[in-house]
Order: sequence, then C-alpha cells, then structure tokens
Amino acid sequence: MLQQATALDPNFARAWSKQAIAYAVITQYVGGDWADNWKLSDAAARRALALDANEPEAYAALSYNQFSQRHYVDMVEPMQRALAIDPDNAAANYWAANETSALGRTKATEARIDQALSHDPANKLLLFYKGAMRWRAGDVAGTRDAVRRTNDDDSPFSRFLLSWISASQGDIETGARQHAAADRGFGTKFSMDELEAVYRGTFGSEAQRQIGLKIVATRPEDDWAPTLLLQLGEPARSFADFEHGHSGLSDAYLNWLWQREPWSRKARQDPAFQGFAKRMGMIDYWKKYGWPDLCQPAPDRGPDGFTCR
Repeated sequence: MLQQATALDPNFARAWSKQAIAYAVITQYVGGDWADNWKLSDAAARRALALDANEPEAYAALSYNQFSQRHYVDMVEPMQRALAIDPDNAAANYWAANETSALGRTKATEARIDQALSHDPANKLLLFYKGAMRWRAGDVAGTRDAVRRTNDDDSPFSRFLLSWISASQGDIETGARQHAAADRGFGTKFSMDELEAVYRGTFGSEAQRQIGLKIVATRPEDDWAPTLLLQLGEPARSFADFEHGHSGLSDAYLNWLWQREPWSRKARQDPAFQGFAKRMGMIDYWKKYGWPDLCQPAPDRGPDGFTCR
C-alpha cells in the first residue's frame, strides 16, 4: 500500500517515511534479506527527507537501521534529530527506548517510556518496554500491570512478559507455551515444541538444558539461535555466533543481557563479554552516552575494562 501511495504521489514525504519504517522491520517479522531491506529503508528515508527535512520518522528509521547493523554510536544522532523535531512521536520514542534498553540503560529507558505514555497511554509497544523495565527492577506487579494495560495477553510482547512471570512462579509449562508463542511471533523457524523445550532447558534440569542445546544446534543460522544460547547458559558460544552472524536483531539479542534471571547475569559477567562488547562498539557507545545501569568501568582492567553485577 505504501508503494502504491508513493507511485501515485512521488512527492508524498510521509508515505516515503512510513515506507522506510516498514522496510526497517519487515525482515524481523516476515523474513527477507536484512541487507537488502536496510538499503531500501535508508533510500526511502532519504527520499522523505529530501521532500521534507522535518520528517521525524524518516530520521527514526535511519537510526533504527544503524542500530540493526550494530552501529551503536552512529544510531544516536539521527534519533536525536527525530525527537528534536517531534518529541511526542510514538515511533521515535519507541525506537529510542528500544535502543537505550538494548544497551542496558534501564533507568533512561523507563524515563522516556513514562514520558511517551503520558501522551499515548494505550500504546502496546511502549507498554511492553514499560513492563520489561519493571521486570528488570524486580517489580513483578508492575510488569503484570503493563500487560493488563495492553488489554492483549496474546501479543508476542505480552507473552514474553508473562513467560518471565510464569518462570518466577515455578509454572514452567505455562511459561514454555507463552515463550514459544512469543518467539514464533518474530520469524524464527524453530517449532513451538522446540521452543518449549528450550524454555524448559532454560529454567529446568541439566538434562533439559542439554536437550535445548541440541535443538538450537540444528538451526545455527536462525536469527534467534544466539538469544536462545544466552538463555541456555552458553554466553561465549552465543557471543561468537551473534558477532559472526548477519542477524539484525540487536534488540532481540542485547536486551537479553540485562534480565534479572541467573542466565542473564552469567552472560554479562562472563569474561567473553568484555571482548564482545568492545568489538561490537558497545563500549564506545557507553563511554560517550552512558554506562549500563548494571555495569561500570574498571580502569584497573585496562582502558576498556568494566564489571557488571
């Protein structure tokens, strides 16, 4: 429909801007080639800005594409421009929160989410991040309240939040179904049964963990494989697979590093995280824009050393 709109009116800046957003996320939800869609998204965003230099969502798309390509320092300036043009723009605020959340800046993320929700209180994407930030803070009731406010227990975003609550309450079977349904909403090729088994391996016995690892090994090219390896307590393997893979899921990977669960803490405290964060440009981002709430620089370990709790 957006292609039809721009064909009918090539000077329709907002249609180009929306097309940039669509290309930025289409691979994550329905498949396709990440690199091709980044190019299409960037081209649409630049076309929009050539027609109207004050299109905030075009700048937001340019920022999100840099984020997806793991250019974490480069993502900041276009997002700042988007928010300077329209501080209340829902897409820009959601993606800005997405970016700071993925880089571990939980308090900054929640402050932005709260401001955005004051203008758009029923936005389900904003409420997902509100619930996720409450979960990181150990506020189970706040997480559940965010799900309630979405009025949609069946969305992939709500199911993620509910699956974390289920695990904390020892209801592994309910959580497995919730988490599998959530993962399936983001284009993974793992089956529901396989994803449920991975969830049991995340929170169950060592035997169940080994079953989960064997399942992940069957599809090493899947965009979700590195994230599942984090859950299964194999951070070094996970970091290597993500770094050398071509997935654009910076958000659906890096956000898993800041969870309250033991497997997440294990990942951010693993020695391999130090080199991974440096090579990925995360440390350069942190030095310029602020360290994660759970980490701090450790000069005694060298100029790029840090510790995480």
